[in-house]
Amino acid sequence: MLEGLDEINWSQLHHAFGNASEVPNWIRDLLSEDKRIRENAIYKLSENLLHQGTVYEASYCALPFLIELLKSTIIPDKAEIAMLLADMGNNLGSARYELLETEDSISRTTLNKRNKYAEAIRLSVNQELHMLYPYLFHEVFYVRTVIAHALQAFPEKSQEIVPLLEKALETESDENTKDTIQDSIRILSSSN
Repeated sequence: MLEGLDEINWSQLHHAFGNASEVPNWIRDLLSEDKRIRENAIYKLSENLLHQGTVYEASYCALPFLIELLKSTIIPDKAEIAMLLADMGNNLGSARYELLETEDSISRTTLNKRNKYAEAIRLSVNQELHMLYPYLFHEVFYVRTVIAHALQAFPEKSQEIVPLLEKALETESDENTKDTIQDSIRILSSSN
C-alpha cells in the first residue's frame, strides 16, 4: 500500500503554506490505529492541499494515494477521505474564481499552473466518481451534504448523478442537506 509515496520529491512541491515535505507523513497517518492521529492528518491534508478552494501541485501528487486509501478495505474514516476528494474535484469553480479575484497579485504563470492542477484533479476525481456515490447515503448528514454539493462540478455525468441524488432526496431527513441535494439536481438537470 502507498507504493511510490516516497519516490516523489515532496520537498520540491508546494501546498498552501509552502514546502510539501510533510504530506507523505500525513497520508501515512491516515492508516494509524489512533483516531486522533487520523483526525489530525485529514485536517492537515485538507487545510494544506485544498486551502480556501485552491489546489496546488502537492494536491495533484497526493491525489492517487488518497484514491488508493479510499479504495482500501482496511482504512477507517473513509468518509473523511471521500469528502476531501469530493472537495478537491469540486475545486475548479471556486479556485478559478479566487484566482481571478487575486490575479493582479499573482503571476500569470502561477495562475495558469493552478488552473492546470485544478483541471487535472477534477478529471482524476471524475474517473473515480463512482466511489463517492455511496456517501450520499452516509449516516452523518454533513458527509451527505459535502458529497451532494461536490457532484455539481460534474455535469458531464449528470445522467448518472441526478437519479442518485433523487434517490438520496427521498430518504434525506436533514433540511440543509435536502436543499443542497435539490440545488445539485437543479444545476445538473439544467446542464443537459
